Parts: sequence; C-alpha cells; structure tokens
Amino acid sequence: MKREYDFSGGTRGKFHRPNAVLHIPVYLEPEVQQRLERVAEARKSDVAAVANELLKSNIRLAESMAAPAPKTGADGRSRRRRQ
Repeated sequence: MKREYDFSGGTRGKFHRPNAVLHIPVYLEPEVQQRLERVAEARKSDVAAVANELLKSNIRLAESMAAPAPKTGADGRSRRRRQ
C-alpha cells in the first residue's frame, strides 16, 4: 500500500455487516444458459428459479446415492426390528 494513503480519519468497520448474506454469481456456459432460458420461458418462470430447481434435484439425487444401504442378515432380510 502506498505511504500517501491517510486512514487516520477513517472508521474501522463502517460498512461491515456481520449478518450479510453473500449471493455468489454463477456464470453459465452459453449452451446451458440458452437451454435454461427456454425451459423458464415455457414454464413462465425465471432462469434463477429453474436453475435452483435443477440444482436441488441433483443434490437430492446425489445424497440418495450416497446414503448407506440398510443392513441385512444372512438371509437377505432387513435386520431392523419390527414393532
């Protein structure tokens, strides 16, 4: 930083907002953006809503694939107790 900058009259944290929410911009490839725009137009929605729906769907799918399979006994049946 240059020595000629004078911060002696400055206020520390003047613009700091501890609870601020950061919205990260997402840059789509042109082909992906065009496809999302077509879907949004057909649904009479906006691109952000379509993109969020698609991403949430993929997250659910990934989580379901990562979930451990239920434990089974030697006979292949579930070892969970029935009530």
